[in-house]
Amino acid sequence: MASLAKLKIELSVESGTGEGILQSFAKDYRFVPGAAADTAGTRTTHSIAAATFSALTAPTGAKLALILLPQDAESLVLKGLTGDAGIALTPASAVVGLPIILPVSSPTFGILNSGDSTVTFTVTWL
Repeated sequence: MASLAKLKIELSVESGTGEGILQSFAKDYRFVPGAAADTAGTRTTHSIAAATFSALTAPTGAKLALILLPQDAESLVLKGLTGDAGIALTPASAVVGLPIILPVSSPTFGILNSGDSTVTFTVTWL
């Protein structure tokens, strides 16, 4: 029997007094991981020095990358091709540190650390 991945997203918003502003909702996503059985759920840790680009290579067949960023991960840019402008993942200040879920359609993508300090983060591949 094939492995089954389950991703659950839950969201609610409360005021400073605990009053519900947005009613909580949850959504489950189930899919067969694309990564081989021995690499599905593999976690890799990456440290990117300031002003440095780092390529991330997904395990063969991976369908999803869950990137867990720390609160101090400022000025990170997702890049696909050398020379592209990329997409800002985090602002230059006041980072919230939310997880990033990316569908993986290419075996390699990269993150540019445009900040002034090293950033370390974890990626779970499915």
